[in-house]
Amino acid sequence: MNINRRISCNIFLFFILSYYITGCDLTVSKRNSPSRENNVPAYQIIGVAEDLLTSDVDSTRVLLESVQRGYPVFHDTVKAFFNNTFGVYFWYKSEFDSAIHWFKKSLAFRPEDAFQDFKAKACNNIGILYSQSGLPDSAAKYLEMALAIDKNRKFESGINKNLYDLGVLYMRKSQYQLALGFFNQLKENLDLRPDKKQKLLLTTALGNLYFYLDSLNTAVAQYEQSLQFSEELHDTIQMKMALSNLSAAYSKMPGQFDKVLYYSRKGLEFATRETHYQTLLVLHLNVGEAYLMKGIADSALVWFKKAGVFIPFNKNQYLISSYYLKYAESLLEAGQLTKAQEFYQKAAGLSLSIGSLDNQRLALLGLSRVDSINSYYQGALDKYQQAIKLEKMIFNKENNTRIAELQIIHETAIKERQIVILREKDKNNQLYRTLGMIIFSSLLIIMLILIFYLRNRRLSAEQKLIINRQENEATVAALEAKRKELTGKAYSLAKAEKLIDNLKSEIQGLIPKTDMETSHQLQMISRLLKQNKNSQKLWLDFEQRFDELNNGFIRKLSLRYPDLSSNELRMCALLRLQLSTKELAEISGRSIRTIEYTRLLIRKKMKLDAGASLTGHLLTLE
Repeated sequence: MNINRRISCNIFLFFILSYYITGCDLTVSKRNSPSRENNVPAYQIIGVAEDLLTSDVDSTRVLLESVQRGYPVFHDTVKAFFNNTFGVYFWYKSEFDSAIHWFKKSLAFRPEDAFQDFKAKACNNIGILYSQSGLPDSAAKYLEMALAIDKNRKFESGINKNLYDLGVLYMRKSQYQLALGFFNQLKENLDLRPDKKQKLLLTTALGNLYFYLDSLNTAVAQYEQSLQFSEELHDTIQMKMALSNLSAAYSKMPGQFDKVLYYSRKGLEFATRETHYQTLLVLHLNVGEAYLMKGIADSALVWFKKAGVFIPFNKNQYLISSYYLKYAESLLEAGQLTKAQEFYQKAAGLSLSIGSLDNQRLALLGLSRVDSINSYYQGALDKYQQAIKLEKMIFNKENNTRIAELQIIHETAIKERQIVILREKDKNNQLYRTLGMIIFSSLLIIMLILIFYLRNRRLSAEQKLIINRQENEATVAALEAKRKELTGKAYSLAKAEKLIDNLKSEIQGLIPKTDMETSHQLQMISRLLKQNKNSQKLWLDFEQRFDELNNGFIRKLSLRYPDLSSNELRMCALLRLQLSTKELAEISGRSIRTIEYTRLLIRKKMKLDAGASLTGHLLTLE
C-alpha cells in the first residue's frame, strides 16, 4: 500500500516538474489573482505545493525546491507567494526560525495592493510563531501590523483572524481585560456576519479566558458550545481540543472526577488514533490534575510522567510551562521536595522568558512552599512577596491595558461616527427638521388637550363639590327635621300619657261625689282611658317611625342586647335623638334621678367602660 502510494506520488511529481520545465501552463482553478504573473507555471506549482501541505509534506518540499532554482527571475508576487508557502512548510516541520525567516522575506516588497494579502498573512504567521515560541512582545507587534493591513483593505476574514490571535496572545500574557476586548470585537463582527468556523474558535478562546479567570461554570458552557460546533462541522481537531478543555475545566472542579475521566478518555481516543501530541499532553495533564485534586498523589505522578513523554514533540512554551508547574505540584504532594523544587524553578525560568506573569506567580508560590517545608523561612517569605508583587502587577497591567483599549475603542467610535454624520448630514437634516416639526406639533396638541382636560376636570370637581355640599346640607336638614319630628312625637306621647293620668285622677275623685248612674258612667270612662294607655299604640307608632328613619335601630338593638327592657329600648331611642337628661325626664314623666339610674342600668347591660359615652355608643351603632 505504502509502495504504491509512493510510486503514485513520484509519477505525479514527474508530471508537475515536466510541465514546469517545458513551460506548459498548469491551471489551478481555485486561485484567481489579479496579477498576470499568476498564470506562469511557477505560480501554479507553488499552489499545488500549498494544497499538498496537509497531506504530503515531503512532496511539498520537492515541488518548492524545484521552483526555488528560478527564484531570482520571478516577479515579486510569485516570490511573495513562494516565501509564504515555504514558511508554512517549515512551520509544519516545526522549524520555527526557518519559517519566520521566509515569512519576513515577504515583508520586504513594495507597499502596493498586490502584495497586501501576502504581507498580512506573513505578519499574522510571524505573530503566531513568536507567540508559540514565547516572545509575546514581538508577536503582538506583527499581529497588530497584520490587523492594520487587513483593516486598511477591509478584509473581514483577515480582521477576524487577527482579532482572535491577538486575544489569545494577551490571554497568555495574563492581560485578560485586553484579551476580552479583542474577543468582544470579534464577537460583534460575527454577530453581523455569522461564521460557524470562527464562532467555534471564539467559543474555545472565551472558554480558555474564563478558565484562567476561575469562572469555571462559564468556561464549561463555552467549551460545550465549541464541542457542539466542532461536531456539526466534523472538525476532529477542534473536537479533540473541546474534549481536552472540558477535561481541564472539570479537573479544577471538586467532585467532578468521573467527568474528567470521561472527557479525557474520549479525547485520548482521537488523539492516540491521529498522534496529536499537544492534545495527548494536555489530556494526560488533566487526568493527573484530577487525581491530584482528589488527593491521590501517586496516580497523579504516573499521569504527569506519561505527559512528559510528549514534551519533546511540543513547541508551545506556555503549555510546557504549565506542565512544569503541575508536575512540580504533584512531586511536592508526594514529598519529593528536591525534584519539586527543580521543576518549579524550570517553570519560573520559562514563564519569565515567555512573559507569563500568572505562571511566574504560581511557580514562586510553589518555591515558597518548598522553602517553608525545608525550614528556610526567609527564602519562603521572599518568594511569597515576589508572587504578591506579580499578582499586583497583573492587576495593574490589566487596568492599564483596559484603559488603553477603551481609549482606542472610543477614538475609533468617534471617527466612525463622524464619517457617518458627514455622509448622512444632508439627508438627515431634512428628516430631523420634519421630525422636529411633527414632534413640536404633537407636543403642542397634547399640551392643549391636557390643558382643556384639566380645566374641564377642575370645573367638574368644583360642580361636584357644590352638589355634595348642597346634598350634605339637605341631608343634615332632613335629619334635623326627622329628629324634631321624633322629638315632637315623643313629647306628644308624654303629654298624652300625662293628660290621661290627670283625667283618670279627676274622674276617680268625682266618682264618690256623684249618683249611682253618673258614677257608673265615670268608671266606664276610666276603664277606657286605662285600656288606651296600656295598648301603647302611640309608642308603637313612635318606635315604628323611629326604626324607619334610623335603619331599624330599635329592632337591631334588641337583637344585640336582648336583656334590655321595652322602657330601656325606648330610652335608648330617645338618647339617640341626643336629648338631655332634663328633656328625657320631661318626656318620660320621671325624675332626673330615675333617668340617670336607668342610664346606668343600660350601661351595665351593654358592658360599657367607665369612660365610654352611652350616647356616643348608641350613635355609632348601625
